[in-house]
Amino acid sequence: MENLLMQFLWGYQLSMGDSFVRLFTEMTPIVIVLFILGILFCFVELFVPGFGVFGISGIILLIVAIVLRMIGGGDIFMFVYMFLISLIIIGIMFAIITHSAKKGFLSKTKIFDIGTSVPTGHTEGTKDFSSLMGAQGTALTFLHPVGRADFGGQVEDVIAEDEIIDAGEEIVVVRIEGQKIMVAKLKDKHKKGENK
Repeated sequence: MENLLMQFLWGYQLSMGDSFVRLFTEMTPIVIVLFILGILFCFVELFVPGFGVFGISGIILLIVAIVLRMIGGGDIFMFVYMFLISLIIIGIMFAIITHSAKKGFLSKTKIFDIGTSVPTGHTEGTKDFSSLMGAQGTALTFLHPVGRADFGGQVEDVIAEDEIIDAGEEIVVVRIEGQKIMVAKLKDKHKKGENK
């Protein structure tokens, strides 16, 4: 019984090795072209954003190449080898592109730019509060932390930076963050005329 099992396993190993060698030595040019085109199309799909035409075409070409190889005298081992080779090559390409998109040369290209489409600076649609930087005014409402303040006739919504500010207290603009006007209580060192 052991002898029979050993003969079966030895024949199985020879068949696997033989199939691997025949996979490449007996492959027709059309199968080679379809296989390479399928892998290239899958590679292109990683770069081209869109519907997936290249990816779907690449997978179809790989399937056709495998089927043609099977029809041309292939066995189950050849099918498994071609399938695994396809997966390994596409997996390696995907890993390289993913790594490069995060840290390599692709991270500097427009394809993988993950920035916002909204401008970060002042635009026509946003009010520019930069002229209020350092301006002194009076809290019109209780700032806990949000409220309203008057800066020489210009009334704006403000945010108290560190502390609660009572209505009527003198304040100074300490920071502008886009549409946010950050204020603090006007201390002795910030009194009018002594700024800067």
